[in-house]
Amino acid sequence: MKKLTIITTASLLLALTGCSTEPLGLDLVPEFQAVESTPAPLPEPTFDPADLDQNGSVSNFELQVQAAHAVRSVTLVDGTVVDVDPDVPLADNVKASVVMAIAPAFSVLLTFDRPDGSSRAIFAAVDAQAASLGRELVVVAPAKSAQGVNGAAVRAYVIIASGKDQGLTLSDESQATQIAFAENYASARNCDVIVLP
Repeated sequence: MKKLTIITTASLLLALTGCSTEPLGLDLVPEFQAVESTPAPLPEPTFDPADLDQNGSVSNFELQVQAAHAVRSVTLVDGTVVDVDPDVPLADNVKASVVMAIAPAFSVLLTFDRPDGSSRAIFAAVDAQAASLGRELVVVAPAKSAQGVNGAAVRAYVIIASGKDQGLTLSDESQATQIAFAENYASARNCDVIVLP
C-alpha cells in the first residue's frame, strides 16, 4: 500500500506541474539532438626555419646563424668552383686545395730562419681558409725543431687550429701522435683535419 501511495503521489505531482510520466524523446527537444558533423581542420602552422626561437620574427643573430650554415660556392686553388656545406666534412679535393693554399705560409716552419710575423702569417692563412669554407680547421704540419739529441735539428710536427693564436700542443716527432690528437680535437668540434706533407 505504501508503494502504491508513493507512485500515485508522484504521478499526481507530475500531473499538477504539467509534466508527463511519458519518456521524452530527443525529437521533442531539437536543441539537444545530436549533430553529426566533422570539425573544420586546423590550419597547419607555418614555421620559418630561419626563426630559430619561433617568435614570429627573424633577428640579426638568427640571420647570422643561417648565413654560417648556408652552402657556399668556393673557388679552389686550381680554379675549380665547388659547393661546400659547412655542416658536412670537407671533400678530399677541397682538403687538397687547402693544403696548397696554406703550404707557403707553413714553409717557414721547416727552417730556423723564421722572419718576424711568420707565425701571424700561418695563423692568418689557416683562418682565411676556415672563413671561406665555413668550417673550422686543424692543421698538422711538419716543422724543424731543436729537440733532438745534442740539440740537433729533427723533424717534428705541430698542430695549428683556426681561431687560435698559438699551437694546440708542443711539437712532437711522431706525426701519428699529432694526427690522433688533431682528429680527437676535431671530432669534438665538428671541424676538419688537414695534414701537410
